[in-house]
Amino acid sequence: MTGETERKIRLNEKLVGLMGLALRARLVELGFEAVKRNIEKNKIAFVLLSEEISADSAKRIRWIAERHRVPVFAMQDDLPWRTWLGIDRFKIIGMRRGEMARGFLKHLN
Repeated sequence: MTGETERKIRLNEKLVGLMGLALRARLVELGFEAVKRNIEKNKIAFVLLSEEISADSAKRIRWIAERHRVPVFAMQDDLPWRTWLGIDRFKIIGMRRGEMARGFLKHLN
């Protein structure tokens, strides 16, 4: 894994709000298989990985994302907001391409 395709982030209140909107709009894919399938269909803008993800799963999804030039971000201390949004059992989150993803990425920078 190269350092160019992954960065550690902490979601602030604004980003958590955007994630909630994206979830309600069904613009988020949750779990390894759903994210993998949609990366391969060129539908994912970026991937978020929980700190709790297994090393093997992280390595596999990073490899797939890197092949398709999809940025991967490792989330720091992410469990509380995932619990609030009801997605705490998922360790891999992919946001679909579009305006919501562009807005989310804009607030990361």
